Amino acid sequence: MRGTWVDNEVHVPAGEAGGLVEAGYGRLREDELVLSPIEACYLVHKGRLELYMNGRRVKFERLLTTSGMKDPMFELRYMVYKDLRERGYYVGVQAGAAGAFFLYERGVKPTTAPSTFVVYVVGERDPITLEWMLHRLEQVRGVRKRMVLAVVDEDGDLTYYTVDEVHLRDGEPRRPPAARATLLQDRAFVWDAEGSRGLFEHGMYGTLLDEQTLQLSLIEMLYLAQNGVLGVYDASGHPLPMEKLESILSHIDEEGRLKLKVYRELRERGYVPKSGYKFGSHFRVYEVPHKRHSTYLVHALSSSHVLTPPELSRAVRLAHSVHKRMVFACDNGKYIEMGWFRP
Repeated sequence: MRGTWVDNEVHVPAGEAGGLVEAGYGRLREDELVLSPIEACYLVHKGRLELYMNGRRVKFERLLTTSGMKDPMFELRYMVYKDLRERGYYVGVQAGAAGAFFLYERGVKPTTAPSTFVVYVVGERDPITLEWMLHRLEQVRGVRKRMVLAVVDEDGDLTYYTVDEVHLRDGEPRRPPAARATLLQDRAFVWDAEGSRGLFEHGMYGTLLDEQTLQLSLIEMLYLAQNGVLGVYDASGHPLPMEKLESILSHIDEEGRLKLKVYRELRERGYVPKSGYKFGSHFRVYEVPHKRHSTYLVHALSSSHVLTPPELSRAVRLAHSVHKRMVFACDNGKYIEMGWFRP
């Protein structure tokens, strides 16, 4: 099959391109099939297409390097396209899609059903912001598809992640009985058995040290104090005003205000956030109090925070290894879940 390279497109006579159309390559325009450079590159590499420009044959090496000069992401995008094609998927490449691919369910042909996923490609060292992911998610939802992020590492190995927005349920927080606590350094203690049991049993607040003593984290303490449930005192028995408690949190934990915001959102929806330190996240989150295992790992970040693919990889891998779902909570109230996608 012969094609002509013109203005960064490859044109194949429609009469010769029947097999390519059936396999989901290119788009028909009048009496010819128009291929993107990535599609042409793959077909040339597989020996299915002979490409010419100004009457001279263009080899794979030249097509790849020339296209890479025009698009710095071309090499990485080509690697992802090639991988998906060789796994048996139909992959669409459309103009104006911000470098994305349209991926069909395995075995589904473009002529029989719409695509299911939009695949975005990044390199191992490319910075990613939650704002960028939220923007892409909005675009993907607009065309009723799901988002996949393909990461190409320096060895050329590929890792795929699903990216979804989590919509918190409409739940009712359980209001525990009032209690009194003493703040010592960076945690608070409830000393009486009734107050300790009430907080722990009505929402899984704190950690019981014995039958009458409950230890609360700063985040738990401040949330309960702001809700009028907990009176907080210093070691001398003097009441601590809210402004003082909030300044203590900000001084001890520079991420404290952001974490408290997310903690409050989760609690107000009926979830139970506890420390996620052992899992490398801010919170492990239970769907109901006293459930044996938590469902989510939640890490609070500003929407402008810059993540790197290695950070994403570590977070998703750890969450998967402990049978939990990895969620990034944005300061704008949005929650993004990331998991492995196995083509």
